[in-house]
Amino acid sequence: MDILQKNFPRIGFDLERHKTGIILAAQAPIVADPVNGRYVYRIARLGGGWFLDFFKTVNGHRRGVFDEHELSGFTMLASDGNYLPYEKAPIESCQDARS
Repeated sequence: MDILQKNFPRIGFDLERHKTGIILAAQAPIVADPVNGRYVYRIARLGGGWFLDFFKTVNGHRRGVFDEHELSGFTMLASDGNYLPYEKAPIESCQDARS
């Protein structure tokens, strides 16, 4: 997994099935901290970090995803208690923020 933040290391990940849906489990505990009106990522000490829950929106409500073919977005709980939603974007709209 690549987090597009300068000097952030590449991290391995696995998909796990939970009762509430499929989650992305990073092999290093990732934490998002609010800094000057935006979020900055860091690797936490072992035992820290948050699950990244995949979701889909149905009738305006977010639901867990149970089918691997429907994985498109996930949420991350930041250190300030806010949920940060991430949705899949077309590759042509992405840019490498590391440079």
